[in-house]
Amino acid sequence: MRFSTEYKYMAPRQICTRCVMDSSVPQIKFDASGECNSCNLHDALSNDNPNDERGKEILKQIAEKLKKEGKGKKYDVVVGVSGGTDSTYLLHLCIELGLRPLAVHLDNGWNTETSVANLRNVLEALDIDLYTYVINWDEFRDILLSQLKSGLPWADAPTDIAIVSTLYRTAIKFDVPNIFVGNNFRTEGKQPTLWTYTDGRLISYIQKKFGTKKIETFPNQTIWDVLYFTLIKRVKMVRPFYYIQFNKKHAKKLISEKYGWKDYGGHHHENIFTRYIIGVWLN
Repeated sequence: MRFSTEYKYMAPRQICTRCVMDSSVPQIKFDASGECNSCNLHDALSNDNPNDERGKEILKQIAEKLKKEGKGKKYDVVVGVSGGTDSTYLLHLCIELGLRPLAVHLDNGWNTETSVANLRNVLEALDIDLYTYVINWDEFRDILLSQLKSGLPWADAPTDIAIVSTLYRTAIKFDVPNIFVGNNFRTEGKQPTLWTYTDGRLISYIQKKFGTKKIETFPNQTIWDVLYFTLIKRVKMVRPFYYIQFNKKHAKKLISEKYGWKDYGGHHHENIFTRYIIGVWLN
């Protein structure tokens, strides 16, 4: 009988000195002080996008530029909306900045009644037009099922791709080359790309491998689409929350009082499938 004399050395788990990320996270790195690259990225983004008085001035200048570009047109900016906290407050912010927004909503068949009511209330109160793109239910259901079969963590990736693609296409359709989105790294953070990365090519591959239907009405987005949207049509995405001190609790209170907005529960729970992915699948 032969016995192995080889032993595998297991390095002790390293935890970031500033946050909860540790060495089990893909692609993590630590600097000399023990802080991880996620914290370093957060600092870099904070430095590049101030949310103090400088940020207010930046946002004011952006709004003035959009107004100037929107002269002679019906809208100054396209805004992605869902009935959630961020997008509802974003519409409120647009009006405060004196902008004329066109609200754009992707209906993937999984909206909650609460989010639909929230969206209707704020649009009526602010007299904002809405453009909705509806994905074929059977096709999209098959696409989402393929994502689950693939076993990838962020199984709601098709929704993200479809939202971005719809915003770009709508901006071009209405000749409004500026888009406001409610992303905010300060309140939502940044994740390792291996956990959440996706693109149109990956979605097409997964659908061919696991799906039963062809992609026909789903607004997928290839690298060529991105180049067309950004380089040829010169559509730009702006993230206003990067430049203000956005407080989720205060935002909910304001939109509840002004527009009758109702809370739907947890983070991104305004959509039934997204609620399942965040609340169950990722766990």
